Amino acid sequence: MAKKTAGKKKAAKGRRAGGQRRRARGATTRRVIRVKLPPSVPAGAIPCGRDLKWAAITVGVEGALPVPPALLQVCTGDVVTWLVQNQSGRPLKVRLKDFQRKSNGRSFAPIRWFQENMNISHGSVGTITGEVVYRPEKGTEVERVKYTIEVRGPAAIDYDPDLEIRPPAI
Repeated sequence: MAKKTAGKKKAAKGRRAGGQRRRARGATTRRVIRVKLPPSVPAGAIPCGRDLKWAAITVGVEGALPVPPALLQVCTGDVVTWLVQNQSGRPLKVRLKDFQRKSNGRSFAPIRWFQENMNISHGSVGTITGEVVYRPEKGTEVERVKYTIEVRGPAAIDYDPDLEIRPPAI
């Protein structure tokens, strides 16, 4: 039998190849998978096409948003996701609605929703996801959009952040 050295072998005590821990019979293990999201991109430097764009929203006590939603820039064909974390202490219902052009105030549907609203229990994270299907008219560099984040739970609060839609790269 080979003699163990003090270096790597000692640090690996109780672990299998690949860094997995051994477990006792009948014991269950829970794996936590951490997802690293891409960093935010400066305005005007967004890649266009079939890309994932996201915004993180934390709902705090009494339904307030400690950090207001930032401007979200997307392109036609992008999949956009709002990650909503509930720290309010109560269950919440969150919905995105009332998309309007800032130029003329007309309502329209720029996103085909995979999920438009959700119920989130305290301490959990939910997602609202859709694909940007609206294509700005020729000659329009960007379509500026106003929309509403409707939060219902400990309080009934609406937030009105901005969204920019750019045409896809040709």
